[in-house]
Amino acid sequence: MTVNVTADEPALPVRPLLGHDPESFGRYRLLARLGSGGMGTVFLARSDGGRTVALKAVHRDLAEEKEFRERFRQELQAARSVGGADFFPAVVDADTAGPRPWLASEYLLGPSLTQAVEAHGPWPYAALRALGVALARGLATVHRQGLVHRDLKPSNVLITADGPKLIDFGLARAVGAERLTRTGRQMGTPAYISPEQARPVGGQSVGPPADVFALGGLLVYAAAGRAPFGEGEANDVLYRVAYAEPDLAGVPEELWPLVVGCLAKDPADRPAADRIARALAGTGDDGDREQEREQEREQEREQADERDRFAGLLPAGVLYDIALRTATVWDVAVRRREEPQAPPPDTASEAPPPQEGPRPARRRLVLGGLGALAAVGAAGGVWWAVAGPDDDDAPGGPRPGPGVTGTDTAPQPLWEYRGPIGDLGRPLLHRGVIAVQADPGDGILGVDVRRGTVRWTAPAVSGYTPMACGGLIVMKATYADGDDRLAMVDPADGRTWYSDPLGVTFRFTDRPVSAGDARTAYVIGHSGAHRDGLPDTRRRYLLAYDTVARKVRWRRELGPGAASVLPGAVAEGRLVLVDAGSVTAYDTADGRRRWRVELPGDDVVAGDGSDEVPRWTVAAAGGTVLMSGPGLRTIDLRTGRGGWRLDPDELPSGTADGSGFGAPAVADGVAYLTVLGTHVFAIDLASHHVRWKWKADTDLASPLARTTVAGGLVFPPSSDSRASAVAVDRRTGRTRWTLRDSSGSVLGTTRLLVGKDRLYVVRGKSIRALPLT
Repeated sequence: MTVNVTADEPALPVRPLLGHDPESFGRYRLLARLGSGGMGTVFLARSDGGRTVALKAVHRDLAEEKEFRERFRQELQAARSVGGADFFPAVVDADTAGPRPWLASEYLLGPSLTQAVEAHGPWPYAALRALGVALARGLATVHRQGLVHRDLKPSNVLITADGPKLIDFGLARAVGAERLTRTGRQMGTPAYISPEQARPVGGQSVGPPADVFALGGLLVYAAAGRAPFGEGEANDVLYRVAYAEPDLAGVPEELWPLVVGCLAKDPADRPAADRIARALAGTGDDGDREQEREQEREQEREQADERDRFAGLLPAGVLYDIALRTATVWDVAVRRREEPQAPPPDTASEAPPPQEGPRPARRRLVLGGLGALAAVGAAGGVWWAVAGPDDDDAPGGPRPGPGVTGTDTAPQPLWEYRGPIGDLGRPLLHRGVIAVQADPGDGILGVDVRRGTVRWTAPAVSGYTPMACGGLIVMKATYADGDDRLAMVDPADGRTWYSDPLGVTFRFTDRPVSAGDARTAYVIGHSGAHRDGLPDTRRRYLLAYDTVARKVRWRRELGPGAASVLPGAVAEGRLVLVDAGSVTAYDTADGRRRWRVELPGDDVVAGDGSDEVPRWTVAAAGGTVLMSGPGLRTIDLRTGRGGWRLDPDELPSGTADGSGFGAPAVADGVAYLTVLGTHVFAIDLASHHVRWKWKADTDLASPLARTTVAGGLVFPPSSDSRASAVAVDRRTGRTRWTLRDSSGSVLGTTRLLVGKDRLYVVRGKSIRALPLT
């Protein structure tokens, strides 16, 4: 049987080779990708003699650094000292002196503990006990060699038919040896790091008790499906590790005393790994040395039988996973990624998310009236005469008032998903899935909008700000041999591939993609090596990357600038790009600049994550550009001539220094946008009149946050910790209903996505689908 890994085979661990991957390392021909991490990429490879191995190659940029070469040699030495035993893969071959160091080890047929628990759920007590015995014996072997693993976590434990195997000794070191620590890099994984590693001060050395602490966390994870100190931001998790008590809900009572001992804050209070193994195996924990030696001999005699019994104790789904890998992976026929295929015909298609603007056809319809604003020279004064910020009885529309909460109740959710999603990422609704940041770590989950279940995962991407581009989801790649590549994800099945190196660095931005059309992503990157300098001292480049041809069609130098993200919009063959203090239109065919207009407010504000963004946002369609931020203005898309404008000095006193207007949602000739973070205005774009204004009694997200329109309702961008969403009637401006928070999030951050007759509310660790008809 031949398995083509470009097909949809979710049970297999392999992924297609990328265009820039080498053909071979040494005598090993590369077959597929297995995964990637902070130090290197792991490939499935096969020797000329037919031996299949897992080959780990150091990332190209790290291979140039002396420290990482030394760390890689350290990993090789540690792996060789324990490899080939019952609990570790054997090292087959290695090259640490070549231009790109690599090591090849025995390929293990089995999922990681992370994959096994996520796919098939927590384990029963008998399987937990067998897992704990094997892992404790493996750690005892490591510790007897004078080593500490230091990065024990579920993804570094592989579940095979004859027992679990410990992998990835990239952070291992000899007890008492000098610690290799690169500035700005944390050693270990926050959820499984020991308190002596988590505390910022204290001077405690990291020895075998740190591995025992991580073992206790592994047992909790396998028993309950989560880490013992919860999830969230790394600093929050580290604080709980250092000072809080573990959450042992879901752990069988028989394991509590042992797990509590492993998770003791003081390393001296934790049992040694060999004592844990004896306690779990039921061979006793006390007695003289001669009795212990007899127990060790008996243990060795029993290990072969225990390996045979281990498979029978595994959950059925995990055992099937191992069997499927065993039956298929030896005959994998891998080809490099070809052109992306169209999604299956039954894939549910959803409207683009609100942050990307309304559908182009509707934009042309409703924004065409903006040109008429150019003839109204004094319209700026009309705004505040019609509806000032303190005039709740203005004649521009009915007065809902802060105390009016509406007579309707919020609709009951069709489904709710709760899972490991990031609190602060920007989710994206595209072609039937909600792409949302995974937590912990990088990557995205694709949540099916019909069922509310995870359809796929894409781990090796920067899932903070996914962007839609044609039929794909585009974002930064991670762990892709540098920070100079994009990642493309097919929303139908999560298949992922990377661009070739683009000659720029994306280190300084979470959102390199400014805008996209049917096949091109318009990307901002910085010059220079990714380790040096600051963003505002570097040249910036605008690239047009063709996601179908997989190449850069054109690039243009922009020069240095404080903004790391440039908001953009594409319409009618023009890319309109906002920078600090200006907006520029480029020809999408060749990148030629067509016009440039200066804007007031040449500084930047904090955006999502670490990004610095201009104070203005942009929408473009129907021959007109609509700008919002410190003021409002229209610009002719073809010529760059200015139309109607409201400048910052025309706003009420004290507001001119900020971004007074949020990003608009436009529907049926009316723009809906926040004003000064306190109101939402409905503005008729043809007559320039305020149809109504709505004053919030909740906390609105600061401009430049985008208002959302769905059906007959308007949803202001809320940051209130009590309310996930407030629905305002599009016709009257009165509050219809309020959706109270049920996510347990204290962040008060809500992202709203609009699909076919549905509103998707993403907040904290929760996604809810609400019917709107």
